[in-house]
Amino acid sequence: ALESPYALDALENYSALLHDAGQAENAEKIARHVVEKYRAIYGDEDLSVAHALFTLAKAVNRQGRPAEAEDLLQQALAMQERLGRPNAATVHM
Repeated sequence: ALESPYALDALENYSALLHDAGQAENAEKIARHVVEKYRAIYGDEDLSVAHALFTLAKAVNRQGRPAEAEDLLQQALAMQERLGRPNAATVHM
């Protein structure tokens, strides 16, 4: 199913590839879907959710919405801190 954690991991990777290929709108749609589904599976506090928020932030930033991207990044970083993993991801915008 497309909502299994493994399928969501693949979709998140696909979103990142779309971002890198300059298709930020499509990347954002997929990343938002992944965040929503990860939250449904793991709850609001999980490293998978945080990582997906980073992916979403990149797509949002690419579309010229830096304030929204910064908010998403701050959510992800705060989540990682609360989970005891402050260095779990590196972001390259």
